Amino acid sequence: MSDVDVAAYFGRPKDKLTGLASELSASLQAALGRQDVDVIELNRAGIPVLSSIMKNAVPLVINNVDEEKDFKRSVYKRIVDFQPTLNLIGRRTLQNIRKGGIKS
Repeated sequence: MSDVDVAAYFGRPKDKLTGLASELSASLQAALGRQDVDVIELNRAGIPVLSSIMKNAVPLVINNVDEEKDFKRSVYKRIVDFQPTLNLIGRRTLQNIRKGGIKS
């Protein structure tokens, strides 16, 4: 059985999020009877994680449709803005592999 990953957007400022994800994770673990439940705070997630979530996630609960639309719009803008950097990283990585590997 695979683990359970839950992404949650908390409608609070980032500095007011302390403990919310761990509380939700503990509640879900108890409700599901398993320990392998991870909660990802969308408010704090980086671009690669957000990009994956936007492509693959299935919304379970949406409490505020307007807030969800605003959040998605801002995430897509961040992804588009970051895309040239990702392309550059990909090209450089490919060049390094072709030259004989990546050195740490």
